[in-house]
Amino acid sequence: MIEKIKAQFSREIPLWLYPLFFGFLTAITFGWFVKDVGYYWDDWAFAWSRSHLGYEGMLGAFGPTRPIRASIDTFLTWVLGLQPLTWQVYSLLLRWLAAVAMWRLLVNLWPSRKHLAVTAVLLFIIYPGFLQQSLAMTYNYAWLFEGLLFLSFILMVVSIRNPHHFWISMIAAVLISGFHMVGLEYFFGLELLRPLLIWIVLSEMIPELKKRFIRTLVHYLPYLVVLGFYLYWRFFVFENSRYAPVLISEEQNIFMTILAFLEANVSAMLEAGMLTWGKILRQPDPASHSLVYNLIYGFSILAGFLLAAGLVYRLSRDDNAGQKYAWNWIGLGILSLFLAGLPWIVAGFNISSTSVHADRLMLPFIFGTSLLVAGLSALIADRGQRALVIGILVSLSIGFHFLNTDQYRSNWNAQKMLLWELTWRAPAVQPHTAFLSDDALSLGFNDDEALTYLVNWVYEPDNYSKDISYALIDISDRIKYNFEALDPGLPIVKDYHPALFVGTTDRVLVILYAPPSCLRILDPVYDQDLVFVRTIEDSSGRREMLDVRLMPGYTREALPLSNPDLILSDSDDPAQPPVMFFGEEPQHRWCYYFQKSDLARQVGDWEKSAELGDTAFEAGFVPDDISEYLLFIEAYARVGRWKDARLLTRKVMEVDPVLAPALCSLWQRVESDPSLGETESVLAAAGREEVKSCPSP
Repeated sequence: MIEKIKAQFSREIPLWLYPLFFGFLTAITFGWFVKDVGYYWDDWAFAWSRSHLGYEGMLGAFGPTRPIRASIDTFLTWVLGLQPLTWQVYSLLLRWLAAVAMWRLLVNLWPSRKHLAVTAVLLFIIYPGFLQQSLAMTYNYAWLFEGLLFLSFILMVVSIRNPHHFWISMIAAVLISGFHMVGLEYFFGLELLRPLLIWIVLSEMIPELKKRFIRTLVHYLPYLVVLGFYLYWRFFVFENSRYAPVLISEEQNIFMTILAFLEANVSAMLEAGMLTWGKILRQPDPASHSLVYNLIYGFSILAGFLLAAGLVYRLSRDDNAGQKYAWNWIGLGILSLFLAGLPWIVAGFNISSTSVHADRLMLPFIFGTSLLVAGLSALIADRGQRALVIGILVSLSIGFHFLNTDQYRSNWNAQKMLLWELTWRAPAVQPHTAFLSDDALSLGFNDDEALTYLVNWVYEPDNYSKDISYALIDISDRIKYNFEALDPGLPIVKDYHPALFVGTTDRVLVILYAPPSCLRILDPVYDQDLVFVRTIEDSSGRREMLDVRLMPGYTREALPLSNPDLILSDSDDPAQPPVMFFGEEPQHRWCYYFQKSDLARQVGDWEKSAELGDTAFEAGFVPDDISEYLLFIEAYARVGRWKDARLLTRKVMEVDPVLAPALCSLWQRVESDPSLGETESVLAAAGREEVKSCPSP
């Protein structure tokens, strides 16, 4: 029996199995949460433009940088629709196909180096430097064009190795070469590898260097012509201010330009090729997750280890010359890394994998670092140790991506709650209103521009024009560009490409959202002294202070502009988050009652505000942010429930006296109400006295 197993293990692995291995690795690395993630950053801009403006919107979004994409994405929208799940699956499919294309390229280049080819592809799939796979609508395009680049290389190799298919393969390779450069500039640097790849193929066919050099030039000539046409078009015909060649156009001598390029490139190579692998030491904390989560995580890293280590160990036996050829792979990897950064450095981008939003610049480096690390692993003489190293790299990378994707899942849930809380608090909002925030609403995988499209989708779903009625603006990021000052009566103009918002500082809602605290639409009357005190429940059921958060500086400066009267409380058609993205309305918990009570306070319905508080408390709900009690303290006081208001005041003061100024202002407002009788004034004064050192109004 053992001999039969050994015999089966020693048989050559069929070629058709390798794509399945790569697909399995892609699935366990990125696929577990595919149904639980959605849209982020530019995804929202693209999704809104597709839905509301069609091809014209796509052209407005992509025309200034990538005109071909407008046509491609318009077609894809017709095929895939707008559901996040379909785009997530499509993006994973393209990532897998790009990996398969890379494998076919490496096997065609070095047919006898299967071990190194498979190792490189395994590393390509799990590369930890790019962490935006969940931005499926945005970055599926990159995987498509990297796959096309590899396909062009494959066809070029086929045209050289098979004279009978020369013309059709060569023409297809040339056309795809031109198409991928025009379609996306990311992989332009890798296109420059082409003459070296031709040289590698010819080295097995033409031993004489001079003849090989001439044949290399002959084979490369059609691609060189296409490259020349592309460079002419890119530098002299097509205007692209975002990716303009800053380094070349700077007024400095050629020596300083070359020196600056080399310095930036070496730094980028080290960052993308080596240092970024240090990230994989970050792994999920089992104590912070459920049993099911931990089981899936454990299965994924174990399966990834066994797959990678098993393949490397098995193939190393048939690839005894792998160590001999390791330096060829290392050299090609280093050259690929050097060329990969060319478009970014020339355009003046700072290449870094520490910024999640900017790690897209890592994409062209994945090919080179995969070759480099595969070559370095081949220097390990013992194939068992070699398999162990690759297995550990792959398994830790899977765990790191597992953690990263889970963060996107959590962010998607936070987006859902943001929109539900916003629509509970503001069922309708007057047009031309700007929502101002000082922290991009604490959603790390979004920015204010992305959320602007989402807010418009919620409040004006049937607006199919470029002129949008709402904008969400991060004050700290935009203060220099979109505001003359945070004063009344000033214009606010924001061009979102393709959408345009025009408003004024007279139509502003200032908001804060920092989960687990509920969303706040701030009111200058009630929130002047607000401090956010988040709490946590201890083992005995008592709530203790977790942290204290002051109102951000620009938020406090903008607070006088906030006008809750822009919120329409009695709309016949209240806004709701799009069901196709966010599903049905979630179960009503604390923040629902807080938002509805705040809406009732806005229109002066203190009775309803207090009743909503009663319902929340009777259901056992308590706030994570104890400052949210203040709304109900004032509601109880305004309807004459002095005992309840005093008890809540005492409770808040026991947890954290830092809220004393806000409580003091609250009771002073109540005590200053001219409608209070003598007895009520005494009771209000007693409530104020619950707050230590609070003077009379």
